[in-house]
Amino acid sequence: MKNITLSADENLIAAARDMAANEGTTLNARFREWLESHGRLG
Repeated sequence: MKNITLSADENLIAAARDMAANEGTTLNARFREWLESHGRLG
């Protein structure tokens, strides 16, 4: 697995982390799910 660095507003990141934690997951896991669902070509 490759690591990447993203930049975003710190308040947005904090809110997204809180939302993920409330759903029993992490922001990293949510992003991987998003990338898998949107990153397919063809």
